[in-house]
Amino acid sequence: MNFLETFQMAVQNIFSSKMRSFLTMLGIIIGIASVMVIIGLGNGMQTYMTEQFQAIGANTLEVSIMGRGSSRNVDEEDMYRIVSDHPEDLALISPTVSVRSTVKIGTETLSFTSATGVGEDYFAIKQYSIAQGRGLQYIDMDKRLHVCVVGLYIANEYYNGDAVGQSIRIGGTKYEIVGVMAQEGDTLEEGGTDDVIFLPYTTAARRSGTEVTSYTITVVDENRATECRELVEDELTEIFGSDSAFTVISMTEILNMMTEMLNVMITILAAIAAISLVVGGIGIMNIMLVSVTERTREIGIRKALGAKERS
Repeated sequence: MNFLETFQMAVQNIFSSKMRSFLTMLGIIIGIASVMVIIGLGNGMQTYMTEQFQAIGANTLEVSIMGRGSSRNVDEEDMYRIVSDHPEDLALISPTVSVRSTVKIGTETLSFTSATGVGEDYFAIKQYSIAQGRGLQYIDMDKRLHVCVVGLYIANEYYNGDAVGQSIRIGGTKYEIVGVMAQEGDTLEEGGTDDVIFLPYTTAARRSGTEVTSYTITVVDENRATECRELVEDELTEIFGSDSAFTVISMTEILNMMTEMLNVMITILAAIAAISLVVGGIGIMNIMLVSVTERTREIGIRKALGAKERS
């Protein structure tokens, strides 16, 4: 019996037991597909997380100051000094102030638009670009000017793409639009990435009547994010005399931690899928054993008629 005859006999046996063959293939397909899907989903989630953190700023430190009552606090000059004293580790800094005021254009209220007070380096930190006009400058902070930069959604939706030089009201105060951001989101929609307003943090702090307590700092080298975080913590601890008056969060460390957690989850799911694959393989071996056992009589007859062992 040559190879062609053996192959033809195998095909005939497959078609003679269609249900058994189908179940065998189904076990193989499900086992392999489950492993591929789990690994693919894990890699996709990891890529998505990395892209999201890159958009937020993976090389940034988020500093939140709680203070120690009236005994000691940190102002913007202190934070800028910390950055300027360590140019080999820290690059840019921007205070951030949330503005909780009604935004109006004419008689229309923008309910989902977010307004934030930021520094002149905020756009460089977030890698935002200006499509029209200019960004916020140091003089805007120093003079507490009533100017702002708006997202492309606002410019297109309410100003027909010509927003520079127009005015917008935030909390009843008129602000001049000096710049329009380039599109940052995939789509221009209400409440989205491009439905935003940025104004000088000094102006925002005066309007809110609060001190600046949040800062975004970029590090020179992402691989040294932990050392940079510890550096900022040491500086603030020296000022406050305590490490409970502030928090410093490294986006790089959070990304690495979430990546590690995701890898552990992927490994566990892949192990579960591998167990399913092994169980499916055992089922296939069982079916093959049954198939051979069923043919014991046939094999004996063939050998009695002179069939060789290799056949």
